[in-house]
Amino acid sequence: SHFNVFGFDPAEYPAVSEFSEPADFQISANVLASMVNKTLFAAAKAHSHYAISGVLWEAAGKRLSLVATDGHRLAQAKGALKKAAAKDVSAIVPAKLMSLISRVGGDGEEMLDVKILENQILVRTSRAVLVSSLVQGNFPKYGDVIPKESSRKATIKTAQFEHRIRQAALLSNEDSRGIRLSFKADGLTLASRAPDAGEATVTCPIGLEGEAIEMGFNPAFLIDALKVCGVDEVAFEMNAPNKPAVLKAGADFLYVIMPVDLG
Repeated sequence: SHFNVFGFDPAEYPAVSEFSEPADFQISANVLASMVNKTLFAAAKAHSHYAISGVLWEAAGKRLSLVATDGHRLAQAKGALKKAAAKDVSAIVPAKLMSLISRVGGDGEEMLDVKILENQILVRTSRAVLVSSLVQGNFPKYGDVIPKESSRKATIKTAQFEHRIRQAALLSNEDSRGIRLSFKADGLTLASRAPDAGEATVTCPIGLEGEAIEMGFNPAFLIDALKVCGVDEVAFEMNAPNKPAVLKAGADFLYVIMPVDLG
């Protein structure tokens, strides 16, 4: 056999930025991978406004924050840096690079070097240097949508909460648009209804601070956060049926979710 393959002039290949010392900050591979896992799912798949198809990276002092939103929910994860960042950083990183970091970002406690340029991000591992353009545009002022306080707080076992949501979601559909969560002192009731299939009602034990409240949510959005939060127990904070709720898992993960009107 004989193959004659045509190529291109290597001089026409785009120049690749080299990783010049020093790094802006260092973070362990497993910490960054966990943060990516807790935020990337909430980034918009496609959107014509703002730069929410990417994930916002903010580094200051010895902390890194990742934030993602699609307009209906918002996920924020925080992690510790090896030492204080050389400079404060704020950049919107493409979702594709975030996925790549999870796959080739190193092993365990390996330290990753990160450098943010004007239009690029560079991540250096022991195996590769990942280079990507940054997402251009303005990320929403996410601090404005995170409730500063709450009048009600439910404490729930994570696995049990996720399981009950999955059960209730079996009879939710596009018409019903979600499941109804009724928080009371004696427990949580989750209910759904599909006109052509029937109704579902399941219960879950909780600890509740504040008055009873009933809210509707997209079950898939709740499950997305519960399956990555990484703790045995979560706090679910609420103010009113038409206001966003906040799911908190420890000090380093929060998830803001908008309710749905179930009529």
